Amino acid sequence: MEGLHKKGVFTKVQRVPGMRTIPTHFVFKIKTNQYGNVTKYKARLVAKGFVQQKGTNFTESYAPTSSAVAILAAIAITTAYDLEIEHLDVTQAFLNAEIDQLLHVEPPDGYEDGPSSKDFVYKLNYALYSLIQAPMLWSKTLREFLLNLGFRAVGYEGSTFTLQKDCMRLILVTYVDDLQLIYDKKDWLSDWFKEEFGKLFKITNEGYLSWHLCVHYVRDRANKTMFCTQARYMDTLLEKYCYTDLKPRDTPAVAGEQLTKASPDELLNDTEAKLFREQLGVIMYLATMTRPNLSFITGTLTKYMQHP
Repeated sequence: MEGLHKKGVFTKVQRVPGMRTIPTHFVFKIKTNQYGNVTKYKARLVAKGFVQQKGTNFTESYAPTSSAVAILAAIAITTAYDLEIEHLDVTQAFLNAEIDQLLHVEPPDGYEDGPSSKDFVYKLNYALYSLIQAPMLWSKTLREFLLNLGFRAVGYEGSTFTLQKDCMRLILVTYVDDLQLIYDKKDWLSDWFKEEFGKLFKITNEGYLSWHLCVHYVRDRANKTMFCTQARYMDTLLEKYCYTDLKPRDTPAVAGEQLTKASPDELLNDTEAKLFREQLGVIMYLATMTRPNLSFITGTLTKYMQHP
């Protein structure tokens, strides 16, 4: 809380009868690398955005992110042309985005800011995590900064950028607060960009890309290949859903089996249906990133998501 005060994220104001406020709470998370080793312990104050109402305390919420196609295309370009690719992480990204309307939040439970803390609330100056509009505000902030630096948005998503300068080129693939910076190792442009970016935002340079969005990248520069695997992610999923005893199969579906719509007596209950959709969602992510052999059966199963 002290750090948020110093950063100017919010301002302490007097509580007024009838004032609409948004509750907050702390979220604690352990961040691991591709080997499952702990790299960071994180504590973050987040808003309970689920209480927000459209038209009252937010209007728009859409925020573009790079698709799997854009991310994998960038990997392919990097590998084919023997370029460098670094992973940059923007520290507390959403706290850099100015709020677009008057919002007040409650302090988290158990936090007291003075003897009469119940008489005060906090007026937001910058976005908090879990506010519905926070991703959109950060996306606009980042986009405006990059365009002012001379970058040009490419593709229909608007989340991949290129910069051409003195016969040198940077490619920047953005995914919320994760950035993939692609450049020629002989260029000075990447150092210039990181210096300019660091003047406004605090970044952590994770080094050459090896772990991003639960994908482990292993590069073989001699043969110009990049091996992408989600083995660690899949092991975590098998443990989560208690599937560690299952035996592997050569194909993800039974050959020749025809799926049909379930009868009323065969429908799953609400809890089972939610679990089915959740598991199908993570398999779709695997199919999109590293396991295209799962695409057909996943696409077939999605036809039955509404009433599994």
